[in-house]
Amino acid sequence: MNVNRMRPFLDQFDIAFSFAGAQRTRVRSVAEAVERVVGSGAVFLDEWFEHVIAGLDGDLTLQDIYSRKTKLVVVCVSADYNDRPWTQLEHRAIRALTMSTGRPSLCVLPLRFGEGDVEGIHANAIVPDVRDREPNAIADLILSRLNLIAPSTASDRVGSVPLRPPPLSGAIVFRWWHEGVGDHFYTTDPIGEIAGECGYVDQGPAFRLAPPGSADTVGLYRWYSRDRGDHFYTTDHRGEQAPALGYQPEGLLGYIYTRQLEGTIPLLRWWNPGILDHLYSVNTEEAVPLDPGYNSEGVVGYVIPPSDDPTGTSRPTMVCS
Repeated sequence: MNVNRMRPFLDQFDIAFSFAGAQRTRVRSVAEAVERVVGSGAVFLDEWFEHVIAGLDGDLTLQDIYSRKTKLVVVCVSADYNDRPWTQLEHRAIRALTMSTGRPSLCVLPLRFGEGDVEGIHANAIVPDVRDREPNAIADLILSRLNLIAPSTASDRVGSVPLRPPPLSGAIVFRWWHEGVGDHFYTTDPIGEIAGECGYVDQGPAFRLAPPGSADTVGLYRWYSRDRGDHFYTTDHRGEQAPALGYQPEGLLGYIYTRQLEGTIPLLRWWNPGILDHLYSVNTEEAVPLDPGYNSEGVVGYVIPPSDDPTGTSRPTMVCS
């Protein structure tokens, strides 16, 4: 349910992608999965910031982003990357980043997206081959590296709205409902991505995720079936039986706890075969009053309870006309 729109330009990015144009579609899908966790504006993908880099000094802007304004740079290795002048310019700035931070093994993450090598990445470097991995699995790898660099800041933004979460709290997950389709949709975007435009109604905060890098956590992945009109969320990055039923992966929603720690509560999952809908809630009694057709599918994991007004101010809401 993502839409390609310009992102807010922040002082510093958590993650920046450097890649050749031939890999754009695949890299975009990975960047979108990462963005769902760290928030809009925290991930640099050139097409999301055309309003910033366009102009005669675009090369200087790019060098500044890669060398000074990014915590982690993902280099998408391929022969095309090594042959393009723009990627070579980016790579020189990235090498400057490794020399200035004193931790080159952490702040640059090379991932193989195609055949070929990149000058400056030595033959003895370990370059994970991600060509056969799903975007959400690649995103999980990238976020794990980010956690080694800045574990306390990897998920302190939702969209462009700064959060002031209590200890152990991560991003807010908001719930939307489509009466006509019979589908519950969950997202960390305060305005619901494009849910409002698609006929969904905002039902408010559902729960809080754990910050990436927290102990005893696992990724929560999002899948969607257009035929069924159902969003499905699971801690299995393979999607359980979702692929066989026609569901498509939509990336990593965030992280939840694998055991109940102080301050966490169970996240429960229900399934309604009559309307083909998965419901997720921290309220153990919510499903039955909604519809007796919902059947419990147990505990998905453990999350932080939501608050009525997580930012301390009202948040924007998309309303379908």
